[in-house]
Amino acid sequence: VWQFENNLPLYHILIPFQAVFYYLIFRSVIRNPKAKKVALFLVLLTLLTSLGLSFQYGLNTFPSLNLSVLSLYIIGFSLHLFYQLVQNPSEQSLFRLPDFWFALGNLIFFAGAFMIFTLLQILIINDLNRPQYIYDVILVLNYFLYTSYVVSIYVCTRKLEVIDGQ
Repeated sequence: VWQFENNLPLYHILIPFQAVFYYLIFRSVIRNPKAKKVALFLVLLTLLTSLGLSFQYGLNTFPSLNLSVLSLYIIGFSLHLFYQLVQNPSEQSLFRLPDFWFALGNLIFFAGAFMIFTLLQILIINDLNRPQYIYDVILVLNYFLYTSYVVSIYVCTRKLEVIDGQ
């Protein structure tokens, strides 16, 4: 049985699960078949990169670079969702489209996470102190991400209620 002094190995396990989870979501909302193939390639690349980084730095370190790689993957497909929204205009307001809220939350959270976790890795490598505000920014970004998910789900259920009511 493996024994660790902290919960950092959990993060190393969580990142591949997140990559697959987001792949399944993006695969279901992306319309372009070529983009779906690119998503499959990128999720496999993200998984392999994350695995390699975990072995390189060890499971008892915080996987900052793993999160940076995951962030790049999710940022790219959030931008692709925005591209789809622009290419296929709707008569509805953007604020009434669940894809908009899902992409917005992911884009803002993972762009911020990319910057923070890349910076954090530099601080860790150089054995420098981590500023406390990093954790506060991550907390605010998490609140924004989960709020956008709730709004996305709410908007989606409202659309389903309208369809069922007709």
